[in-house]
Amino acid sequence: MAFLEGEHPRVIAHRGLPLDHAENTLGAFRAALDAGADILETDVHLSKDGVVVVAHDPDLTRVARQTRVGL
Repeated sequence: MAFLEGEHPRVIAHRGLPLDHAENTLGAFRAALDAGADILETDVHLSKDGVVVVAHDPDLTRVARQTRVGL
């Protein structure tokens, strides 16, 4: 796998760097790269109607206080 090649250690930004930006946003990813991240990692889920949604959690409880499941 190409991402395992090269020098180590690797800095992997899980959900970006969500200090000044919401996680999994372009701002969080840019902040992570600007801070020296080598790899960006994110999560995706499928909504009930089959649309890909960039989200770490399977529901919106933590980030939006919504208890609906199956985005």
